[in-house]
Amino acid sequence: MTIPANAETVQPNAVPSGRDVEIDSQGKVTDFAKEYTEVKAPFLNLMRSSDTCDVFGIGDGRYTHGDAIDVASYQSGLTLNDYKQLKAKGIKTVIVKVSQGRGYLNPAASNQIRNAIQAGLKVAVYHYATFNNSGSGWNEGNHMADCLRKLGLGPNTLIFADMEDRATLNNQVKNGLNSFWRTLNNAGYRNHAVYVYAGYKYRDAVVSTVGKSRTWLAQYPFTPSRGGYYERQWRNQGYGAWQFASTSRMPWKWWFGNLDLSTDFNGLLTNAPSTSVSNGWFGNRYYVNGNAVTGQRQINGKWYLFDKNTGAMKNGLQWVADQKKTCYYASNGQMQYGQQCINGKWYLFDKNTGAMKTGLQWVADQNKTCYYASNGQMQYGSQKIGNYYCYFDPSTGSMHHGWLTLNGKKYYYDKNGHKVFGEQTIDGSKCLFDKNTGELKSQSKPNVIVKPVASSGWKTVNGKTFYYSKGKAVTGQQHIGGKWYLFDKNTGAMKTGFQWISDQ
Repeated sequence: MTIPANAETVQPNAVPSGRDVEIDSQGKVTDFAKEYTEVKAPFLNLMRSSDTCDVFGIGDGRYTHGDAIDVASYQSGLTLNDYKQLKAKGIKTVIVKVSQGRGYLNPAASNQIRNAIQAGLKVAVYHYATFNNSGSGWNEGNHMADCLRKLGLGPNTLIFADMEDRATLNNQVKNGLNSFWRTLNNAGYRNHAVYVYAGYKYRDAVVSTVGKSRTWLAQYPFTPSRGGYYERQWRNQGYGAWQFASTSRMPWKWWFGNLDLSTDFNGLLTNAPSTSVSNGWFGNRYYVNGNAVTGQRQINGKWYLFDKNTGAMKNGLQWVADQKKTCYYASNGQMQYGQQCINGKWYLFDKNTGAMKTGLQWVADQNKTCYYASNGQMQYGSQKIGNYYCYFDPSTGSMHHGWLTLNGKKYYYDKNGHKVFGEQTIDGSKCLFDKNTGELKSQSKPNVIVKPVASSGWKTVNGKTFYYSKGKAVTGQQHIGGKWYLFDKNTGAMKTGFQWISDQ
């Protein structure tokens, strides 16, 4: 049965699909979202075969024109392309849920705001209220202000208080809302408006805090015809905007499900100042004079890298083309320096430029030389570097010098860390190393020349006795401790027995 455009009926107590599952003031999950009381109008005696609201595509000319959609975490699957197509269908503004109660922050808000802005849409935000007095209103105002700051939203942002939860149904709710507004004012956020459904018990009280022209009213006719009865009624009563459907869909992605759809009467939604950040962080982007920066940027003494096209902050190993270097950016986006362990692999980055290093490198703070391959990863064990073979500790990566035994075979690495081959003299010993593998083949015993230790007093070395004065072994006759001694004039060794003293 077809109902004339001016004979709309309204669905009583409808619960819109596609809304978040909300959390009540006691922390319990509730599926309560909006109640829509029946509004009497002409032609309501007309019968209807279905008691559900029409499901229709956004942009369908038979229905009230849609100017705005609102989204919460439930709609996190909307892509940048979806927002672009919504704009092509006439949508001008996206209203994003930011917070709820005293502890919830929509985890999808940052991405939703970013995509909407990139699609050329305006953005407003809303807080799902659970307060019902001045104290709880103040608490929730502080929470929302914190969320707005975390998201980097500027003071011009249009903010709606979403007044629908059962917890707000108290005769002190107006005081709570005024306290909420004062708290946001103190935080610098002064662009306020109210969202409320037509049958809300304290509708007039909450509307009075901002006025009808700044009120976004929710009420769902079964068939919200373009230019129809309720569209005219709410416009004529002076409301700023009307949420007229919760069953609109994207024609290109029908399977995604329902979206809330609203029309703007006086510019409340569509003439709102663009939500942006003039300076500072917004999500994973950084803005200067309203523009997202790209490339390398120093912020508060730390270097960051931003995508040259989207402005998104980058992390991990990144090639910086204009400086021809690879750098590493931590999860917070900040450039890292020195040794860094990345996915279980060690890398070295210049202490000044952050450039990834390769080849042989001196690691000063650990007093070692290490080798980094062309991919920047520290190498271990035997490595051929140029024309030389070197060995690096399997645990620390430190270059080895001197003798090394591997699998029962001996090798020698010189002061440069190079493995030696062929004939070599090492510590006075003649050694022969395999010319191909470097394995030690033979070694002669070194000629050991024992030199007395330079010190003062008596010393016995290899069974011979010496006496040192001022670091030198004395010779000839010496008077020591009241006794006369004779020491060899060449070696300094003490003599005993009968001795010829030629100078006397």
